[in-house]
Amino acid sequence: MKLPRIFLEADVVINMPVMKTHDVFPATLGIKNMKGIIREEDKKRFHRWGLSQAIVDLNKVALPDLTIIDGTVGMEGLGPTHGEPVNLGVIIVSRDVVAADSVASTVMGIDPMEIEYVKLAEKEGLGCADLSKIEIVGERLESIIRPFKRIKLDFKKYEEKGVFILERGACSGCRHNMESIISNLEREGKLGYLKGFHIVFGQLTRMPEKVRGKLVFIGLCTRKFKNKGYYIPGCPPHPEDILSEFERIKSSL
Repeated sequence: MKLPRIFLEADVVINMPVMKTHDVFPATLGIKNMKGIIREEDKKRFHRWGLSQAIVDLNKVALPDLTIIDGTVGMEGLGPTHGEPVNLGVIIVSRDVVAADSVASTVMGIDPMEIEYVKLAEKEGLGCADLSKIEIVGERLESIIRPFKRIKLDFKKYEEKGVFILERGACSGCRHNMESIISNLEREGKLGYLKGFHIVFGQLTRMPEKVRGKLVFIGLCTRKFKNKGYYIPGCPPHPEDILSEFERIKSSL
Protein backbone atom coordinates (compact mmCIF):
# COMPACT_ATOMS: atom_id res chain seq x y z
CA MET A 1 0.00 0.00 0.00
CA LYS A 2 1.26 3.49 -0.89
CA LEU A 3 0.50 6.85 0.73
CA PRO A 4 0.69 10.13 -1.22
CA ARG A 5 3.83 12.20 -0.73
CA ILE A 6 1.82 15.38 -0.12
CA PHE A 7 0.20 13.65 2.86
CA LEU A 8 3.47 12.33 4.28
CA GLU A 9 5.14 15.74 3.98
CA ALA A 10 2.25 17.73 5.48
CA ASP A 11 2.80 19.51 8.80
CA VAL A 12 -0.85 19.13 9.78
CA VAL A 13 -3.55 16.73 8.54
CA ILE A 14 -7.16 17.94 8.77
CA ASN A 15 -9.78 15.27 8.15
CA MET A 16 -13.18 16.55 6.89
CA PRO A 17 -15.80 13.80 6.45
CA VAL A 18 -19.52 14.33 5.89
CA MET A 19 -21.96 12.66 8.28
CA LYS A 20 -23.55 9.80 6.30
CA THR A 21 -25.00 6.33 6.60
CA HIS A 22 -23.07 3.70 4.66
CA ASP A 23 -23.63 0.51 2.68
CA VAL A 24 -21.13 -1.52 4.73
CA PHE A 25 -21.12 0.19 8.13
CA PRO A 26 -23.95 1.91 10.00
CA ALA A 27 -22.12 5.20 9.34
CA THR A 28 -19.08 6.57 7.53
CA LEU A 29 -17.25 9.20 9.58
CA GLY A 30 -13.72 10.37 10.39
CA ILE A 31 -11.82 7.12 10.88
CA LYS A 32 -13.14 5.63 7.65
CA ASN A 33 -12.69 8.91 5.75
CA MET A 34 -8.90 8.47 5.96
CA LYS A 35 -9.35 5.66 3.43
CA GLY A 36 -9.66 8.49 0.91
CA ILE A 37 -5.88 9.04 0.88
CA ILE A 38 -5.08 5.64 -0.64
CA ARG A 39 -5.26 4.35 -4.21
CA GLU A 40 -8.42 2.73 -5.56
CA GLU A 41 -6.72 -0.67 -5.91
CA ASP A 42 -5.70 -0.55 -2.25
CA LYS A 43 -9.25 0.36 -1.22
CA LYS A 44 -10.46 -2.88 -2.81
CA ARG A 45 -7.66 -4.82 -1.11
CA PHE A 46 -8.96 -3.57 2.23
CA HIS A 47 -12.13 -5.60 1.62
CA ARG A 48 -10.07 -8.75 1.04
CA TRP A 49 -7.87 -8.15 4.08
CA GLY A 50 -10.75 -7.39 6.45
CA LEU A 51 -12.20 -3.91 6.04
CA SER A 52 -12.59 -2.73 9.64
CA GLN A 53 -9.14 -3.84 10.76
CA ALA A 54 -7.51 -2.45 7.61
CA ILE A 55 -9.13 0.96 8.19
CA VAL A 56 -7.90 1.02 11.78
CA ASP A 57 -4.40 -0.07 10.75
CA LEU A 58 -4.32 2.76 8.19
CA ASN A 59 -5.18 5.25 10.93
CA LYS A 60 -2.25 3.97 12.98
CA VAL A 61 0.11 5.40 10.36
CA ALA A 62 -2.16 8.19 9.10
CA LEU A 63 -3.95 9.48 12.19
CA PRO A 64 -5.35 12.98 11.50
CA ASP A 65 -4.34 15.92 13.67
CA LEU A 66 -7.82 17.42 13.56
CA THR A 67 -11.18 15.97 12.49
CA ILE A 68 -14.04 18.23 11.40
CA ILE A 69 -17.24 16.26 10.77
CA ASP A 70 -19.63 18.15 8.50
CA GLY A 71 -23.17 17.56 9.65
CA THR A 72 -24.61 20.73 8.16
CA VAL A 73 -26.26 18.52 5.53
CA GLY A 74 -25.79 14.80 6.14
CA MET A 75 -27.18 11.74 4.36
CA GLU A 76 -29.48 8.99 5.59
CA GLY A 77 -30.89 5.80 4.06
CA LEU A 78 -28.95 4.53 1.05
CA GLY A 79 -25.68 6.25 1.92
CA PRO A 80 -23.02 7.08 1.07
CA THR A 81 -24.20 8.02 -2.45
CA HIS A 82 -27.92 7.30 -2.99
CA GLY A 83 -29.39 8.46 0.31
CA GLU A 84 -31.58 11.42 1.27
CA PRO A 85 -30.23 14.73 2.63
CA VAL A 86 -30.58 15.55 6.31
CA ASN A 87 -30.48 19.26 7.17
CA LEU A 88 -28.91 18.93 10.59
CA GLY A 89 -26.84 22.11 10.88
CA VAL A 90 -24.13 20.53 13.05
CA ILE A 91 -20.33 20.57 12.91
CA ILE A 92 -18.29 18.31 15.22
CA VAL A 93 -14.61 19.08 15.77
CA SER A 94 -11.99 17.15 17.75
CA ARG A 95 -8.29 16.31 17.84
CA ASP A 96 -9.44 12.78 18.76
CA VAL A 97 -10.96 11.17 15.67
CA VAL A 98 -12.45 8.31 17.71
CA ALA A 99 -14.19 10.78 20.03
CA ALA A 100 -15.46 12.79 17.06
CA ASP A 101 -16.90 9.66 15.44
CA SER A 102 -18.49 8.55 18.71
CA VAL A 103 -20.25 11.87 19.22
CA ALA A 104 -21.31 12.06 15.56
CA SER A 105 -22.73 8.53 15.50
CA THR A 106 -24.65 9.27 18.70
CA VAL A 107 -26.14 12.36 17.04
CA MET A 108 -27.21 10.03 14.20
CA GLY A 109 -28.93 7.71 16.69
CA ILE A 110 -26.27 5.01 16.26
CA ASP A 111 -24.38 3.40 19.14
CA PRO A 112 -20.65 3.99 18.49
CA MET A 113 -19.92 0.37 19.47
CA GLU A 114 -22.17 -0.77 16.62
CA ILE A 115 -19.60 0.64 14.18
CA GLU A 116 -16.86 -1.97 13.99
CA TYR A 117 -14.03 0.39 13.06
CA VAL A 118 -14.85 2.72 16.00
CA LYS A 119 -14.89 -0.21 18.42
CA LEU A 120 -11.57 -1.53 17.10
CA ALA A 121 -9.96 1.92 17.05
CA GLU A 122 -10.73 2.48 20.72
CA LYS A 123 -9.59 -1.02 21.64
CA GLU A 124 -6.26 -0.44 19.89
CA GLY A 125 -5.64 2.89 21.59
CA LEU A 126 -6.39 5.39 18.82
CA GLY A 127 -8.83 7.44 20.91
CA CYS A 128 -11.79 7.48 23.27
CA ALA A 129 -15.28 6.23 22.39
CA ASP A 130 -16.71 6.50 25.92
CA LEU A 131 -19.10 9.47 25.90
CA SER A 132 -18.87 9.80 29.69
CA LYS A 133 -15.15 10.60 29.28
CA ILE A 134 -15.49 13.00 26.34
CA GLU A 135 -15.76 16.71 27.12
CA ILE A 136 -18.44 18.19 24.88
CA VAL A 137 -18.69 21.96 24.54
CA GLY A 138 -21.23 23.99 22.60
CA GLU A 139 -24.67 22.46 22.09
CA ARG A 140 -25.93 19.83 24.51
CA LEU A 141 -25.59 16.42 22.85
CA GLU A 142 -29.13 15.39 23.80
CA SER A 143 -30.58 18.46 22.07
CA ILE A 144 -29.16 17.65 18.63
CA ILE A 145 -29.74 13.89 18.39
CA ARG A 146 -31.67 13.13 15.22
CA PRO A 147 -31.84 9.39 14.35
CA PHE A 148 -30.87 8.77 10.72
CA LYS A 149 -32.91 6.31 8.64
CA ARG A 150 -31.02 3.11 7.89
CA ILE A 151 -31.51 0.32 5.36
CA LYS A 152 -33.37 -2.66 6.79
CA LEU A 153 -34.68 -5.24 4.33
CA ASP A 154 -36.79 -8.35 4.74
CA PHE A 155 -34.87 -10.66 2.41
CA LYS A 156 -37.74 -13.18 2.42
CA LYS A 157 -40.01 -10.89 0.39
CA TYR A 158 -37.68 -11.09 -2.63
CA GLU A 159 -38.38 -14.81 -3.16
CA GLU A 160 -41.59 -13.98 -5.07
CA LYS A 161 -39.38 -11.95 -7.44
CA GLY A 162 -37.09 -14.92 -8.03
CA VAL A 163 -34.25 -13.76 -5.78
CA PHE A 164 -33.41 -16.16 -2.96
CA ILE A 165 -31.27 -14.93 -0.08
CA LEU A 166 -30.08 -17.11 2.78
CA GLU A 167 -28.44 -15.30 5.69
CA ARG A 168 -27.53 -16.68 9.10
CA GLY A 169 -25.71 -14.62 11.72
CA ALA A 170 -24.03 -12.31 9.21
CA CYS A 171 -21.97 -9.38 10.47
CA SER A 172 -23.27 -5.87 9.85
CA GLY A 173 -20.71 -5.45 7.03
CA CYS A 174 -22.08 -8.25 4.82
CA ARG A 175 -25.69 -7.52 5.71
CA HIS A 176 -25.43 -3.78 5.00
CA ASN A 177 -23.60 -4.60 1.77
CA MET A 178 -26.34 -6.88 0.48
CA GLU A 179 -29.14 -4.59 1.67
CA SER A 180 -27.56 -1.69 -0.19
CA ILE A 181 -26.93 -3.68 -3.40
CA ILE A 182 -30.48 -5.06 -3.48
CA SER A 183 -32.05 -1.68 -2.63
CA ASN A 184 -30.06 0.05 -5.37
CA LEU A 185 -30.91 -2.60 -7.98
CA GLU A 186 -34.59 -2.43 -7.01
CA ARG A 187 -34.58 1.37 -7.17
CA GLU A 188 -33.03 1.23 -10.66
CA GLY A 189 -35.46 -1.46 -11.87
CA LYS A 190 -32.63 -3.99 -12.24
CA LEU A 191 -33.56 -6.57 -9.61
CA GLY A 192 -33.89 -9.15 -12.39
CA TYR A 193 -30.09 -9.07 -12.46
CA LEU A 194 -30.17 -11.45 -9.47
CA LYS A 195 -33.15 -13.56 -10.57
CA GLY A 196 -32.66 -17.30 -10.28
CA PHE A 197 -29.75 -17.11 -7.85
CA HIS A 198 -29.53 -18.43 -4.32
CA ILE A 199 -27.33 -15.90 -2.51
CA VAL A 200 -25.77 -17.21 0.68
CA PHE A 201 -23.87 -15.22 3.31
CA GLY A 202 -23.26 -15.29 7.05
CA GLN A 203 -22.12 -17.94 9.50
CA LEU A 204 -23.77 -21.15 8.37
CA THR A 205 -22.51 -24.41 9.85
CA ARG A 206 -24.19 -26.48 7.13
CA MET A 207 -26.24 -25.93 4.01
CA PRO A 208 -30.02 -26.45 4.36
CA GLU A 209 -31.37 -29.26 2.18
CA LYS A 210 -33.83 -26.96 0.35
CA VAL A 211 -31.12 -24.70 -1.08
CA ARG A 212 -30.49 -25.71 -4.69
CA GLY A 213 -29.80 -24.13 -8.06
CA LYS A 214 -27.28 -21.40 -8.87
CA LEU A 215 -25.56 -20.89 -5.53
CA VAL A 216 -23.43 -17.80 -4.86
CA PHE A 217 -21.52 -17.69 -1.58
CA ILE A 218 -20.53 -14.23 -0.43
CA GLY A 219 -17.86 -13.30 2.11
CA LEU A 220 -15.16 -14.96 4.14
CA CYS A 221 -17.58 -16.81 6.44
CA THR A 222 -18.95 -18.90 3.54
CA ARG A 223 -15.59 -20.05 2.14
CA LYS A 224 -16.17 -23.56 3.52
CA PHE A 225 -18.92 -23.96 0.89
CA LYS A 226 -17.04 -22.46 -2.06
CA ASN A 227 -16.84 -25.80 -3.89
CA LYS A 228 -20.64 -26.05 -3.92
CA GLY A 229 -21.14 -23.03 -6.20
CA TYR A 230 -19.69 -19.63 -7.02
CA TYR A 231 -17.67 -17.87 -4.32
CA ILE A 232 -17.00 -14.13 -3.86
CA PRO A 233 -14.28 -13.57 -1.22
CA GLY A 234 -13.85 -10.56 1.03
CA CYS A 235 -14.64 -9.36 4.55
CA PRO A 236 -16.94 -7.93 3.35
CA PRO A 237 -16.51 -8.07 -0.45
CA HIS A 238 -16.47 -4.72 -2.23
CA PRO A 239 -19.96 -3.99 -3.69
CA GLU A 240 -18.44 -3.47 -7.15
CA ASP A 241 -16.73 -6.86 -6.92
CA ILE A 242 -20.04 -8.52 -6.05
CA LEU A 243 -21.85 -6.97 -9.01
CA SER A 244 -19.02 -7.64 -11.47
CA GLU A 245 -18.85 -11.27 -10.33
CA PHE A 246 -22.60 -11.69 -10.89
CA GLU A 247 -22.11 -10.23 -14.36
CA ARG A 248 -19.30 -12.71 -15.04
CA ILE A 249 -21.41 -15.62 -13.76
CA LYS A 250 -24.44 -14.66 -15.88
CA SER A 251 -22.30 -14.34 -19.02
CA SER A 252 -20.86 -17.82 -18.44
CA LEU A 253 -24.24 -19.55 -18.11
